[in-house]
Parts: sequence; C-alpha cells; structure tokens
Amino acid sequence: MLEVFHRSNALASLLLVQPTASFDIVYCEPNGIVKDISALSRTDIWINGGFFVMRKKILQYIQPGEELVREPFRRLIENQRLLAYKYSGFWQCMDTFKDKQRLEELNEGLGPWKVWSHTSAPLPGQTFLTSASV
Repeated sequence: MLEVFHRSNALASLLLVQPTASFDIVYCEPNGIVKDISALSRTDIWINGGFFVMRKKILQYIQPGEELVREPFRRLIENQRLLAYKYSGFWQCMDTFKDKQRLEELNEGLGPWKVWSHTSAPLPGQTFLTSASV
C-alpha cells in the first residue's frame, strides 16, 4: 500500500477490505419478489478498513469540525487525489460482541496479527499486512 501511494499523486489513501459480517445481500424486484440472496462476504463490495496513509498537504482539505471521510475525502475525490488500496488479507472489525468473541478466540492461538509468533511463511493464498510486507 505504501509503495503504491508513494508512486501516486494522491494526498490520501484508504485501505479497502471486504466486510466480514455475516449479513446477506438480498436483491429484489420493485414488487418485492426476491431475485437472489448472497452472503455479503461473497460479493464484490469493499468497505473502508480504517487504515489511512496521508501526505501533510491533507491538512489543507480539512476544516474544523469536519469528519475526515465525509467532507475532506469528497474534496479529494473531486480533485482525483484520493487513492484506494484493496487488501484481501486478514482483517476483522470489532463493532459487535460477536466480533469481540472472534478476535478473542484468535488471540488465544496464533492470531494472524501476531507476525512475531509465525515461524513459517503464510499458507498459500494467505497474506498479512505488516510493515515488512508493504
């Protein structure tokens, strides 16, 4: 993510992740007839993962009282200065009690974020976002 950002003209970059929530997306006709149901985690929907890289000039885009992702990012979008980085490695939010339980279970073992504990390379298809891997 850092390499891509440094090569760009962007003032800010945000990490995109696929949602881990167990919700289903329901597609329906205007009359209410359901056309399809699919797990949110199996769609091409990407969300803000809460990790940002920014240049100091970002401060010129932020006014007092504004929320970063709303008004300042809207200005960056209008000027084509906001970059998104799709990350498909381990990411987990902690918004609900269920999320907390999941993270606690992972923490009891070799949680994916415990890169200092991993003695071997990740399994095929498994990646971890660390300063060494960006």
